[in-house]
Amino acid sequence: MPELDLGAGTGPSKHSGAVVLARSEDYKELNPQGLMCHRKKTMHKFKRSRPRITLVESDQPPTPTSIDAKIAHNNGTSVAIEATNESLQAAKTVPTPSLSEIIEQRTRENGRLRHELAYQQSKQGVGLSTLEKVGRVVAELRHILREHKRLEAVIDHDFGKIGTSEEVE
Repeated sequence: MPELDLGAGTGPSKHSGAVVLARSEDYKELNPQGLMCHRKKTMHKFKRSRPRITLVESDQPPTPTSIDAKIAHNNGTSVAIEATNESLQAAKTVPTPSLSEIIEQRTRENGRLRHELAYQQSKQGVGLSTLEKVGRVVAELRHILREHKRLEAVIDHDFGKIGTSEEVE
């Protein structure tokens, strides 16, 4: 069967997850299960528009805003703060630490991270223990509710028999 270009490129086009092969007035569609479906051609040519992304291209760094000032006040940093002349000049004058200083800094950081890991593992252990206990309580409550419903059904059944077979005076 000759294929027609429906404006969406070459070859079969995609339509709702199925491959569409088009002819003049109707088309055959292969659904996801591989079965052929005959349908009238109701497709229209749509020109898909691409989303427009506008990028501001500037050689200048962003100027600090009021939010950047609040960040700097709290000893934080942002791109706009780092790009100020004062920050750039200060970064140039910061001495490069020696190898022994770098090792000392990394050792302190490693110790801090190990301490944080131990803390998180302790919290996880307590949380898992609590979750296990809650699971047991939930299972027990479900058992109690099933037993309650069963006993209610027995009582309803027993009183139902008395009410229908004998007159209660």
